[in-house]
Amino acid sequence: MVAFHDAEFAYELVPAEELGDFDAKDGIAFDLVWHSTGPKPRSGAKPDPDNWTHFFGAAVTVALDRFADGPRTPAFGDDKTKVVWSIEPVGPLIDGTEAEPRTFELQFDKLFLQTKPSKLHDLPVARYKLTGKRVAGDGTETPLRLRVDSDKEWRDEIEFEIYTYAGGKDAIGPTVRCGAK
Repeated sequence: MVAFHDAEFAYELVPAEELGDFDAKDGIAFDLVWHSTGPKPRSGAKPDPDNWTHFFGAAVTVALDRFADGPRTPAFGDDKTKVVWSIEPVGPLIDGTEAEPRTFELQFDKLFLQTKPSKLHDLPVARYKLTGKRVAGDGTETPLRLRVDSDKEWRDEIEFEIYTYAGGKDAIGPTVRCGAK
């Protein structure tokens, strides 16, 4: 268990190298490594960004809310629309290191009214600041209004913390709802 911001997080330890078959009559000794991000070995060659269990880091679910500013917002976009997220750690990560900001560019899926993938994946445990914008096929950018989980207030920028689920077994992120201004 690793303590961070009044919570404890459990991590799977991974062998530093492939073990393969060996004779264990004299005992076993090998090194284990703690990963706070990256694909889990059992996720295969192509981890799915929509499946949070494929990564050591947490995932933030992003959901389009068509009622962001009261009445139903206008059509969010077409299949050429992208949603660009900028996420920045506020303070150190769970392993004590500093991290660089990241950008996620997700394709909008008009049929299902969501982005593909629908998650910002593989985030190490930390506190984060998040902003977003919609980019139309013609390059027009519109800032997004955001809210976290059950928050009632819409903001241009939000902060949230990765939290534990299942008694510290899994690190997960919140659901972020967004709508165009």
